[in-house]
Amino acid sequence: MYQLNEKELLVKSSTYAVQREKLFIPICVYKRIAGKTSKANYQAIPTGPDGIAPEEHCGFGDSEEQALKKCLELIKDVDDKTIRSWFFQKPNLDKSEKPVNPLSGEDDSIQSMLSKLDKLRKTSEGDIGLQNRIVKE
Repeated sequence: MYQLNEKELLVKSSTYAVQREKLFIPICVYKRIAGKTSKANYQAIPTGPDGIAPEEHCGFGDSEEQALKKCLELIKDVDDKTIRSWFFQKPNLDKSEKPVNPLSGEDDSIQSMLSKLDKLRKTSEGDIGLQNRIVKE
């Protein structure tokens, strides 16, 4: 059993990518290892350096494959300009809106978790976070 605080989740992540002619779309698939979630145990999230896809473009499922397939289905016909806007636009941190983690349903954003992971990677392994930031406009 893993020792977690009440609202924490322990997740394992896998990374996939869709390569279009002029856009590289990273997709992180998260598997819940421990903690409570109001969503499915797997979630596939298109992820960029400064943002993530809206929840309606994230795939949920009972397996990694199911979540990834759903996500791919949801982003298939989304144009590159829209996807770039998800990844390169700083979120509007309006204090009246509470960010929601789609995986847990709690008050913490996936973007916040990804930012913390990125900082941890930079601290522990050097600046590997920049490797995925090269995307041609």
